Amino acid sequence: MSLQRIIERHWQQPNLLLTILLYGFSRLFQAAVSLRRRLYLSGCLKSEKLPLPVVVVGNLHSGGTGKNAQLPPRWCANCAGRASPPASSAVATAAAAAMSMC
Repeated sequence: MSLQRIIERHWQQPNLLLTILLYGFSRLFQAAVSLRRRLYLSGCLKSEKLPLPVVVVGNLHSGGTGKNAQLPPRWCANCAGRASPPASSAVATAAAAAMSMC
């Protein structure tokens, strides 16, 4: 049985042993996220200011989840007048995709 099926079955019919195991993993993840947040807040890790608004759709997941990012038309209209060269190729790709949705 695959791990995915085990977790899906646990979602419907909780198992005490798996609950304890998953709780331990969730606490480890919480500690890692908390440390990362503190590093950003203290300035040890730097964030980058992008020239266009960014909308994050989804969560931590591998593979397709059926979520497609879409921008409201008014956002495209607001951004169309501010055509400036993007800071990186990733931003250029995101900006081109956003503008093509208008």
